[in-house]
Amino acid sequence: MTSEEFDKLHPYPDENNVSALFRFMSINSEDPEFIEHLFLQKKLYHSLAQNFNDPFEDQPVFHLSHNNPEQIRNHFFKILRREGIKRKEALARVGPAMHPNNLNKLVSDSKDNLFNYLRICCFANNKKNLLLWAHYAASHKGFCVEFDAATVPIMMTQKVHYTNERPQWKVPVPPGKLAFSAFLMKSTDWKYEEEYRSFLLPNKTTLSHDENSLILDPKTITNVYLGTKIEQEDKIVLLDIISRSDFDPKIWQASLSKHTFGLVFKELTL
Repeated sequence: MTSEEFDKLHPYPDENNVSALFRFMSINSEDPEFIEHLFLQKKLYHSLAQNFNDPFEDQPVFHLSHNNPEQIRNHFFKILRREGIKRKEALARVGPAMHPNNLNKLVSDSKDNLFNYLRICCFANNKKNLLLWAHYAASHKGFCVEFDAATVPIMMTQKVHYTNERPQWKVPVPPGKLAFSAFLMKSTDWKYEEEYRSFLLPNKTTLSHDENSLILDPKTITNVYLGTKIEQEDKIVLLDIISRSDFDPKIWQASLSKHTFGLVFKELTL
């Protein structure tokens, strides 16, 4: 894949005329720590791919570039050095590793080196998607948060590409943004999510973070939508947390449309 092909498959929100992105969340009034993390601490949590509900998330198909063994050797040498291995020891370990019997393990270690550190946050671009409300907002008992896609870090999210082919990852891994292609491809079964993703590599990013979360500007969250089945106690706790935060979103109550299988939203005056 070329850099141009990557950009075409994975546009940023503004390149796709997307002005807002959404996260669907559940709420437990007895344990609101995750919601406090977002609103009171202004932290956007990023999870490891291995914790997602799709078993293919951290399982791209690897291919070794046997045509350039020196390139492979240099690639794994750099990985060992980044892990803090001294130069002499890294050189000693890379030599035997180039043996065919050892390459698969080295590839696996290379994968783990990235997958154990790269963190991901997922967004949708449709607040009315009934399946997203059902799957991620506790069957409409939760809520949905709207983020301004013109603010950092939301503006840096990229669109997921849906395909029937599993991602193929060449080793050595392509440099720069092409290394993220495997994390931006999912089965067409997930196409209904219309997903965008942001990434957090704690040792690489220049954005404010705390190892597993990016820090948000108060202008980032613009609206909060309450599910049609939200419990009154949960609603009270959520609104109290928001009122104590630095965010000032409009609050909307979702209800069922009387004419279609859809949702309508009414702004609440608090």
